[in-house]
Amino acid sequence: MNQVVRSIWRLKKEWSVKKVRRMKFNLRIHQLHIYEYLPVVQLMYLVTNIFMYENRWLESVVVITLFWLSTLYPMKALQNRQIHIASLFIINILLYFQFEWLAALLIFATNAAHPPQKLNLWMALLAILAIQYQPLFFTITFLLVGLAIFDSPQYITYQYQFEYQPKVIKMIGHMLFTTLITVFTIGVYLGSLPFLEPQKLIIAIMPILATLFFVKNLRPVNEHFKVGYIFWLWILSIMASIFNYQLLPALDYLYPMFAWSNFLYLLFQISIQLSLICFLFLIFKYEYDTFVKLCPKRVFLFYHQIICAFVLIFSLLGCAICLTSVQLTHIQYVLIGLSTLAAFVIAYHHLFYILKVLLHHIMVLFFGLSVKGFKQFNRLKKPLIVVANHISYLDGPTIGATLPFKFIFPVNPTVAKMPIVQFSQQFVNIFPVKPNQPQLLRPFIEMLKTMSNGMIFPEGQRSSTANLLKIYRGTALCAQYTDANILPIFLDGPQFHITSRNELMLPKKWFPKITMNIGEPFKINHLKLGSFEIYQHLLKAQLTLSRPKDFYSYIQYARKRYSKNKPILYYKEETYTYREILKKLKSIQLDQKEFLGVNTSRPPHPLQIWKALTEDVTIVIGPIDQYQPNQSSALAYFNDDQWVYYRKESILELIQFWHAVSEITPNDMVFYQQLSPTPLGFCLGVIAPLLLGYSHVIGSEQGTLISEEIYEQRANILLSDQAILKKLTAFTDPYNLLTLRATFVLNGAHQRQLWQEKFHTHYYAIEEDPSYLLNQIQTPRFPNGIKIIGKLWDIELT
Repeated sequence: MNQVVRSIWRLKKEWSVKKVRRMKFNLRIHQLHIYEYLPVVQLMYLVTNIFMYENRWLESVVVITLFWLSTLYPMKALQNRQIHIASLFIINILLYFQFEWLAALLIFATNAAHPPQKLNLWMALLAILAIQYQPLFFTITFLLVGLAIFDSPQYITYQYQFEYQPKVIKMIGHMLFTTLITVFTIGVYLGSLPFLEPQKLIIAIMPILATLFFVKNLRPVNEHFKVGYIFWLWILSIMASIFNYQLLPALDYLYPMFAWSNFLYLLFQISIQLSLICFLFLIFKYEYDTFVKLCPKRVFLFYHQIICAFVLIFSLLGCAICLTSVQLTHIQYVLIGLSTLAAFVIAYHHLFYILKVLLHHIMVLFFGLSVKGFKQFNRLKKPLIVVANHISYLDGPTIGATLPFKFIFPVNPTVAKMPIVQFSQQFVNIFPVKPNQPQLLRPFIEMLKTMSNGMIFPEGQRSSTANLLKIYRGTALCAQYTDANILPIFLDGPQFHITSRNELMLPKKWFPKITMNIGEPFKINHLKLGSFEIYQHLLKAQLTLSRPKDFYSYIQYARKRYSKNKPILYYKEETYTYREILKKLKSIQLDQKEFLGVNTSRPPHPLQIWKALTEDVTIVIGPIDQYQPNQSSALAYFNDDQWVYYRKESILELIQFWHAVSEITPNDMVFYQQLSPTPLGFCLGVIAPLLLGYSHVIGSEQGTLISEEIYEQRANILLSDQAILKKLTAFTDPYNLLTLRATFVLNGAHQRQLWQEKFHTHYYAIEEDPSYLLNQIQTPRFPNGIKIIGKLWDIELT
């Protein structure tokens, strides 16, 4: 009994395996699209090997036109699988005995039963190969008819709807014009290789397939700039066509090839033609993508069938003419003229986007421009105001070359007189206005109400700190009165350009690398807090810029930005540059591989601290004997009888926030010292300066000598805690601290009045939170303080 059950189970398993194999075979047959593809191949053979071979051009045009009509109007009465297969078989018999018109009528009928839904380029190219050699053609077509028996076509009933769409009709005209040039170019390419035997023409077809695959998998471009890209592709195709026109006459003398120079010449000519075909494929791809976007769904089928039919006709006619022509140079000459006409028409109507594409690629080539963040410009509704930080005169061209909009651009009257700004008035509406006179913005507001786009630098001037300055009220006023969306943009890199402020003592370059981070669009909720909302969104765009993810990479990054020979660290009468620090880090050895203790009695050398940070060794602030290791932490702090751990990601985020709000610049000299180190003071005083390019002194003296060290190093920024401030207030001569312009105090807000009465310097309190490092901070921009309520850019006024 068990043996019978096993036999039945084995037979059932074998039957299921055969069923799966049969299903896979049928699926592969269905993917060949035989019912759509075979009538096209048969028509190509009929036109090229019978009508055109006998110079019956009028009949060729009539047959192609009727085939197109059969594509547009399918007949439901002919949609029968058995009749369809029999018709395909009979067509081959009629073609073999050259009953051309009977074969043509049956081709129209089979095509009307199942019009082409998906015709890939490989189908047309394989058809060209087949019709070159009669035995190969009939072998392939009879084989396909046999395979069609295993396929079950899905007949479709069309429901055409026609509406006159001017933009769609115009785009179809562009596509058909491009198709005409493309198919004749492919024909010239195939016809220029007469020394290949017909059955070996596949050697010439394979590069075209590779080119098509390459174009199909290219990354899409911004749809607003497509017309500009199309123009420059036409220019490239014209140049390639001229090269090809000059090279074509010499090909007839290269066969047979006896020298390597002839072979290299042939490869060069083929590469020129394939480049030309690639440019034309790209043009058609961009035009078709635009057509899909413009065409309504209800009429898409009708217009799409028209495109397919014309592509089919042009492919048959163009390739056939070129393959039978002996004057390929004349055809190439005509194609050059048609391509020039297409480029001229686009330049006449779309000069603005053409120059935008050119400027954008200049920025990418020379400045390494990279754009990150929000890119869904289609979601933006007019009116729109673009706000960005202002660092150099390069900011305007950078934004203008990236965003696909025309702007109304209010600028300072002095800047409006500059020659480069006068030239840009051809593409941007310049609106001179002073930043401190928002009442003069009424004409600008009226223009925004007419659904225009504006671009404003809300700081009103180039930044002298490379960070955000005061935000003027005029931007919020314009946005509130026009109900405009605001798109925040932060630029990083133009501060190193030669047009940035001279006060920024940074390494100046002609071509610095520029990064643009585009934030999420927003609207002003309250006019009184409008400037703060703009600042908050620009701050978020700044803090979300991509930076190195580990300490060693960040030091390398800072070395490239701020000069490797810059004196960056002063400690116990020793001075270190970036180059020396990186060199010494390679030779320093740590006693412990798990942690490095930081205590007040014997503090480690700053380079030992950096060695630990770069080697992912945890820095421990607290009793070493009670330390509980944590593998994922970069810093550990003992607070309220428990250990608090900080990851390097949160430390690096804090440093970026400190860089954005403190208004400390690479021109400053920062002095840091704490009697009892805390995580926040350690991060801001030891880690941040080296990564942000601030020259800094790590204090090592005690008592009255602290002020002497500040005086000797000419420090102008003091970062300390209340214990150090008490000593300085009690024992320091005010003259020693005369160089200070700002004092940042950790957890020492109550000492403000006493300090300012004696030393007359700006005093900013920093309140730390052991869990999140930073809780509240006073800055030159916000003297009353800002409080962090979530992410570092989620701030509120206190």
